[in-house]
Amino acid sequence: MRSEKWHRCPHCRTINPGQAGPDFNCSVCRQRTRCPCPACGGLLTDHSAICPHCRQAVSWRGNHPHSSATALFDRQSNQHATAADDAAYELSIESLSPELARKLIQRHNTSISNAENKNVAARAPIVLRRLKNLSPELAGELRYALGSIHLPDVSHVRAEAAHRLATHTSGLHFDGLIELTPDVAAALAKHAGRLSFGNLETISEEVATALHKHTGTLALHGIKWLGDRAAKALSLHFGRLEMDRLDEAVTQPCLQARLYSRNNELRPFTSSLTTITADFAELLRTFHGRLPLILDGLRHLDAAIARELIGKAAALSLNGLQNLTPETATELGRFPGQLLLNGIERVTDTIMRLLTQGPTPPQRLSMRGLSKMPTEWFPKAGGTEWDLHLFGLAVPSVGSARQLAGFPGKLHVDQGNWMSVEVLEVFQDGSSRLVIHDIESVPPDVRATIKASRNTKVSFPPPKSELAHTLDRIRLTPSTHAASEPIHLQTTNRLTWQQASQLTQWPGTIVFHQDIRLDAKTARALAGGRSDLEFRNMSELQSVALHQLIQHRGDMTIFGRYEILPHHVTILTKKATGNLSLDPVCAMSLPAEQQTLLNANPRIQSKFTPGFDGG
Repeated sequence: MRSEKWHRCPHCRTINPGQAGPDFNCSVCRQRTRCPCPACGGLLTDHSAICPHCRQAVSWRGNHPHSSATALFDRQSNQHATAADDAAYELSIESLSPELARKLIQRHNTSISNAENKNVAARAPIVLRRLKNLSPELAGELRYALGSIHLPDVSHVRAEAAHRLATHTSGLHFDGLIELTPDVAAALAKHAGRLSFGNLETISEEVATALHKHTGTLALHGIKWLGDRAAKALSLHFGRLEMDRLDEAVTQPCLQARLYSRNNELRPFTSSLTTITADFAELLRTFHGRLPLILDGLRHLDAAIARELIGKAAALSLNGLQNLTPETATELGRFPGQLLLNGIERVTDTIMRLLTQGPTPPQRLSMRGLSKMPTEWFPKAGGTEWDLHLFGLAVPSVGSARQLAGFPGKLHVDQGNWMSVEVLEVFQDGSSRLVIHDIESVPPDVRATIKASRNTKVSFPPPKSELAHTLDRIRLTPSTHAASEPIHLQTTNRLTWQQASQLTQWPGTIVFHQDIRLDAKTARALAGGRSDLEFRNMSELQSVALHQLIQHRGDMTIFGRYEILPHHVTILTKKATGNLSLDPVCAMSLPAEQQTLLNANPRIQSKFTPGFDGG
């Protein structure tokens, strides 16, 4: 179904189109996506402690793999060393007693606590090579480690040990596991963080059913094939799936649709689909929900497939289509969201009538490729007024303006560089209302006339708020450098859940400088995104919002002049993923026993640190 290869960046986990190569940089983090194994040169798809190709030991320093021979080299001489390296432990040990493990974990956690950059250091791993036996007692000690745990040579795990490790708050890498039983899978599924099983080539239906309840990232990079029932169960996984090596030729449609549809998995790359069946279209619609459905790779669309695509998605992008049949246009005319048909250069009155005059016509119709707009399809004056978005439309002559000026509704265009005084007068005398979105594109003399005139038939949109400009930036800006660029909202103090969902598509940090009040639904949308969050001036902690915010998996800072109440502490102590920094001034007002409860959770930071600039 895909027309091109794709590969996952081993640094930031972004999916990139095309095959990885030595000169290919990730579209988000800009690092080279081909991280070769230092032993065999095979592509490393995950930060595993063993190469999936040659099974040799791999040591990671930051985002750079090294062979085990250089695993314990002087970190100070390594130009790629990070704060995580200073706190990382990599040991080759055949036996580890619980008592020794306790001391190891204490030293490891102390290194993280003393690191200058705690957020980076908290990602430091513990790698225990040659350790094959994981007793429940040892698992009970390892679970207190602050960083991820790699057990590359553990080939079997007992259920009791899995139950204890499930309470660990960071990633668990079982890249040497050759068998996963349903009881162990059910125990590990309760783990809130990343689970990686790099050596499993397939799993049973029972194991897939147990794992689908896992809410964190599930990495199954070794799996190339699944049975029908296992694939169906895994397609219902609550968290994020990473399955880079599935053989697409034998992958079930339900799992393919899941990987193409879910946010942060393969959803942006549905544009590489060139053909789909009606059944697959139905699955895409089911998994997408309200997310935009991007199918720009389709060059032809049958009416039956179009019918299955009509759902609750916010937008349906079909920019690869160059023409429409009346039957297909009839089906697309029932899509209630934003319909993007920017590849169509010519259209008939019949097609336009079918697209816009159905029982539930598109909220917005974008046809940027149109060079000429037919006018015979216009609804009769006195009927329902239409709000039609034809952003790419140009009106090159007075004659064309006279025809378009008869449209009984509102026409939206983005560019107004074709506007002249004569054309302006025609529109001001007509029945249509023309809205030009790019004000600066209008010639200066015409722009001044529009602004000075009391005639509202031709107008500019109201000034956009800071938030609206930001959402446009997220929608239009390629994410080449987005991961390192924060978005600062200086004046925004209100946010809807729809705006929050759009906002957190940005992979960089989102900073709110004003006090902002969040309801439960908006807080849930923020917490479910991939952005790090900073609230610089919060005046009150709302319990309904806090219940949602503690689910955020990234870094979050809440500074301001708020009061931390006892029931807030109860909520905060349940935070199991991500890191949360509370305002130290606010935390100081807590009774000693409440401060002790907060400090017991390694995910909560509430002490003064260098560079503190909060409330």
